[in-house]
Order: sequence, then C-alpha cells, then structure tokens
Amino acid sequence: MNLRKKITIILQLVIVQIFTSCADPDFSLYENIPMHSVLFTVNSDFSTGSYAVTDLINGQSYANIGDIHSDAYARFNQLDGKIYIINRYGRDNIQVLDPNSAYRTIREIALPAGSNPHDLVFYSLDTMFISLYNATYITILDPLTGAEKGRIDLSAYADQDGLPELSFLALVNYNSRPYLFAAMQKLNRMNQYKPAGPGQLAVIDPVTRTVLRVLTLRGQNPNSPFMLSNDGSRLHISSVGLFGYFYQLDGGIESIKLSDQEADILVEEYLISEATMSGETTQFLFIETRVAAIVTDENFNSYLRLIDPVSPANSVTLYSFSFQPGAYLSGLAYDGATLYAGSRDPLAPAILSFHIANSTRKDFSLGKSLPPFQLLLIP
Repeated sequence: MNLRKKITIILQLVIVQIFTSCADPDFSLYENIPMHSVLFTVNSDFSTGSYAVTDLINGQSYANIGDIHSDAYARFNQLDGKIYIINRYGRDNIQVLDPNSAYRTIREIALPAGSNPHDLVFYSLDTMFISLYNATYITILDPLTGAEKGRIDLSAYADQDGLPELSFLALVNYNSRPYLFAAMQKLNRMNQYKPAGPGQLAVIDPVTRTVLRVLTLRGQNPNSPFMLSNDGSRLHISSVGLFGYFYQLDGGIESIKLSDQEADILVEEYLISEATMSGETTQFLFIETRVAAIVTDENFNSYLRLIDPVSPANSVTLYSFSFQPGAYLSGLAYDGATLYAGSRDPLAPAILSFHIANSTRKDFSLGKSLPPFQLLLIP
C-alpha cells in the first residue's frame, strides 16, 4: 500500500470519527422522559457540558441528553414551559430546550460575542431580561424571536475596570408592585478580580425599564442566586467577599427588606454571617424557618447544612464532602418535602435526597453523566 493511499485511508477514518463524535444525540432513546416531577441537572467537568433529567417518581436518570456549554446556568420559564440554558463566556448564547419534545434544543438566541450572559428572568411571554457580565447593561429580548427590545444602562455603577460585573437577577412582585433586582459584584479585573468595594443591587422598574435606586450591600461580591423569604417580605443573596483561594469569613447572606415604596427598600443586617456558617455559601434556599446551604470551608471541603438563623446552635450538618480536585457538593433544590443536593463525585455523580420530616436519605445515580453543577426542579 503506497503512502498516498495510507494517508487517504487515515483521513477517511478521522473524518468518520469526527462526524460520529459530533452527531446529534439519538433522541428516540428519550421520547418517554417525563415532563413533570423531575430534576433537570446542568452537568459539567468545566471542559465540556451536558444536561440530564431524573424522574423523581421512579428514580430513573436520563444522562447526557444533549450538549451545552461547560459554563452554563439554567432557568425554567413557567410561562411557556421551556428550559433556557444560559451558555456563558465563550459561547454567549441562550439555548432553549423543550421538555415536550424529549428536551431537544428548539432554538438558540445569539448574544454579543464575549458578553458573557450570567442570568435571565422572564417578565412576559415576549419579554426577558438578561444580565451580561462583560457589559454595562441588561439586555431586553423577545424569548421567541431573540429580537432585542431595549437595554437598561448601568454604566454609571462600574468600578475601576469599567464594568459593574452584572450577575444574578430577580423579578419580585411586592403588593402588586413589580421590581427587577440586579446584583453588581463590583470586582476589579485589574486586581485578580478582588472586590473593588461593597456589592450593589440595582432596583429597576421592569415596566418603565428605569433604575429607581441602587442599594449598597453590607458585604462584597454578591455571588448566589436571589432567594425570596417564605413570607415574601425579604429578598436574600449571599455576599462572599474574598472567595475561593482568597478565602476569608468576611460576608454572609444579605437581607433586603421589601416595600411597595422604593425609598423604603432597605439593606438590613446579615440573615446569617459567614462566621456563623463556618464557611462561605453560593447556594442556599429556605426550608420553613431554616436555611439549607452548601457551605465551603478554607480547605475546600463542602457541607450540606440546615441552619437556624435565630438559634445557630440548633443547626445540623446533613452531609460532608472532603475535598477532591473537581469533586464537591453543587446544586440545591427543594420540593416542599425533600431536599436535593448534587454530588460532584467524578466516579459516581449523583443527586443526594434528604426527606426533611423523617430524616431519611436516598441517592439517585447519574450513571455516566458529567458531575452535576446545578439542579432545577420542574414540578
């Protein structure tokens, strides 16, 4: 066999391999995935990303249904029943999945290259707000067409690097008064992304799309999804301050008192400080009067804790995960009876479930899936 023929055969094999590896998933394997009472998981090893669905009724997991970015975040749109994947820096788009069609991707919405979308909220069937981490504005798009309908300028609140680091969003309706809250991390990219000062929240009227006021938080670097208190009177977000390799117990879960008069919206004392939690949290939620949080300590060990803000001594640790490279707890969800947490064990990725009333635990294996990063409950 001459050299040219050998090279031709090798190239043909390579081409076949490329097209085989890049082929779309066989969605016929997923036609019977339920649309309700499931946990949708965003999975990533930070070089590749995928998504999976776990049936909470029978425990069956459907792994690697489709591909997403390695840095992605998901939101469920209750208005149209679709899942919106926020593919962050490097892909810069919104990927829309239809649970009614085996969770296929039905469209993608392109965003400006390098804009690094971080979060989105849905105002109506034809309006969503998207925060852009590498821009100075919130973009307003039509979820169906992707057409831009406007922008909310926040350039006046940028720090030394020219950007406010727009991150998580929350749409809150208090006494029939709607507000859009936007977290600004205020990190200085010229100084290792360390905080340039206290974090801020922009309080925005989603109807007029104007900034009503800007709140200065107690702590620095607000870096968690917003959570509304069970009685709806307060909004919460975790300020982690110096985080990760720069670890310090210098923040906590912020508490923002809501009002139908924007002048009366106030930043209060921490609901729980990092010192009380004995670590930092970027993931928490409310279970009656307690806070469930994934807490990370200075050695990167992670703990699932139920914390009593009034009597911290009554707090309990439900699960501990000793640090391994790339392995820790990530992702929280609660269905009113059971608390779910993602285990990023690379050898056995799973969803841990804890029935709160009777303190029983059950695990759902994710099989050959990538480790879970985010859990999204679809009731």
